[in-house]
Amino acid sequence: MTGRNTAVGFGLLALALALPAQTPHQVNLANTPLNAPTTSPEHGSQSQADQAFSAAKEIEDPKSRVEAFQKFLKDYPDTRSAHDLAGGELIDAAVAGWPNDLTKAVALAKETAASATGMNQVYLSTQFAVALLDKDMALPDAETFAHKAFDGLSYPLFADGVHKTYATAIRPPIEGSIENLYRTAQAHILTILGQICVKENKTSEGQKFLEQSLEKNAYSTETAHSLAELAAASGDKDKELAYRTQGYLAHANKADRTKLEALYRAAHNGSLDGLEPYLDTQYRKDFPKQTALEEYAGTPHRTVLLELLTGSKCPPCLGMDMAFDQLLERYPRRDVAVLMYHQNRAGPDPMTNYPSLATFAYYTGVSAPTTILAGHVELGGGFAERSHEFALQLSHDVDEQLAIPAEADFTLKASEKGHDIPVSVQIKRIQSTSNHLTLKLAVVDKLLTYSGETGVRFHPMVVRTTENIPLTSTKPQTIEHTFNQDQILADIKKYHDDFEKGDDKDNVDGTYRWPIRLEKLGGNGLAVAAFIQDDDTKKVLQAGWVDLSRAPNEKIVEAKR
Repeated sequence: MTGRNTAVGFGLLALALALPAQTPHQVNLANTPLNAPTTSPEHGSQSQADQAFSAAKEIEDPKSRVEAFQKFLKDYPDTRSAHDLAGGELIDAAVAGWPNDLTKAVALAKETAASATGMNQVYLSTQFAVALLDKDMALPDAETFAHKAFDGLSYPLFADGVHKTYATAIRPPIEGSIENLYRTAQAHILTILGQICVKENKTSEGQKFLEQSLEKNAYSTETAHSLAELAAASGDKDKELAYRTQGYLAHANKADRTKLEALYRAAHNGSLDGLEPYLDTQYRKDFPKQTALEEYAGTPHRTVLLELLTGSKCPPCLGMDMAFDQLLERYPRRDVAVLMYHQNRAGPDPMTNYPSLATFAYYTGVSAPTTILAGHVELGGGFAERSHEFALQLSHDVDEQLAIPAEADFTLKASEKGHDIPVSVQIKRIQSTSNHLTLKLAVVDKLLTYSGETGVRFHPMVVRTTENIPLTSTKPQTIEHTFNQDQILADIKKYHDDFEKGDDKDNVDGTYRWPIRLEKLGGNGLAVAAFIQDDDTKKVLQAGWVDLSRAPNEKIVEAKR
């Protein structure tokens, strides 16, 4: 059970917008996408609420602190602090103020929840349920609060709250996304309800709530691990391994990996052989398939370049990664060349390299996730529940770009000769007056397998290296360049080694060590992309793509040690 040190109430509305791959109680409102407002104008600004919340929390006398938080909830009922934290703070203060009469805290909670209405009552009931659960006190009352929250969370009420929250947003959620958010919100409460029942020794009932929660939100790590613990208690090793695997895949970390490996060894005569294929199989089984986009049926006038700055530890990158999976299915590479540049966003990512960092710096003023279409910065962050919505929006934008005639024509050829990848670009036409055109080449691993903290296991179109060749003329010309796979891997290894020595941003003290380095090329095939870009405007004039012919797992090249 996660301690109540992060937001829990607003999670009903913002959970899916924020951190669906993490535990149900962890909500990072700073990462809420598209700058959604979290305060109604009639109840004061969020900054005023933050100041009032901080002032109440700093009061030393617990009884006075109770009064301050009661006033806060009356003055700022629609703020994120009221939705997230104030209810829990009220319980803490009441327990500290009346340590010999814990019924006082419960009575205050009941009184406060009863005075609220609509979603505010749902938020407070959820907070009170979690606070009592974490303190392991008044569990029947905690269960009552959780039931009240779940029963009060009707879809019309929830949808109305989403619409109000996003009233001024650039891209408010569409109906399908709101339905997804609602299921995640329900799952959030069901997990709390299940954990309360388990603590009350109502194991069978608690297990049902937990199972219902996981059905609604497969990415709930805490729910999966709670079910794993129940399976362990009942002696069901197969279910324990299955649930522990799902929890790990939803939010991979070192501690859960250690538990998973121990269970896997116990089931396989002490060996880890076959673990990675097993994880692949379980991932495909446990996590929902992407909603498919309609196949592109237009007539392309060029090959469009679609780039994504992403990261395997970046929570808001999850939705955009999932959207790109849908786009990769909609368009063939001859129409849309896709490049994924991994970044150390929210933590180290072993698919990051010096070229991907250089691309991040090239598109100044961006973060991860950022989508770049034909050189133009498009959508930013997004979360799993809105992935299809993002894919729909991007497909519309891509279709528009495909209808625009190319401003350059070239023929791209690439192949594998031993460990070399010779590339030839025959430029036939360039329609531009820019003096800063560059031919850019990229070698791409078409699919890498790695479980990151976002819950993504299969990472497509990962850029492994690039080469930038300035064009000094717009006349027809042929440009040739040869990549060497040993050198590519040496450069990747150097980046990993340099990072471990110390990084001024993501490994300042030099203590981080890569658990997995991914220093292999071509396990699922390689490709080469080429595009001509105006470095002044960032516009991409034309792009091209070549799949290098090889069967999966053939001619894998590994870094030399």
